[in-house]
Amino acid sequence: MGNPYKDLSDSMELIYDGISIANKGLLRNPDTTQRRKLNRRIARLEAELAEIGAKMTAIEDGETGIRGPTNAQVKLVAKLTGEVENMTRANITASKALALTSKIMDVAMKVADV
Repeated sequence: MGNPYKDLSDSMELIYDGISIANKGLLRNPDTTQRRKLNRRIARLEAELAEIGAKMTAIEDGETGIRGPTNAQVKLVAKLTGEVENMTRANITASKALALTSKIMDVAMKVADV
């Protein structure tokens, strides 16, 4: 494993990107079901953000035994970051935002639970 603090920071950045994508999806005239799903994803991503932030604060406070993401999770964060970069260059639709934020939420939950 690498540097837990850096890896958690990279995960947080991806989550912020996911929240941004979900918000952009909300601006693309989603239907009611898509809007509700995007709003729930934003809330869940914000909760995972708080969990990861708490881990980073613990590391800053000198606590030991705080684990960062696994190597597989770090690779997945890097892959999803690339997908985010590609999507932000393309026209974001509500359905595309839902698909990508679903992947981001899955990795965020795994990283927060490590």
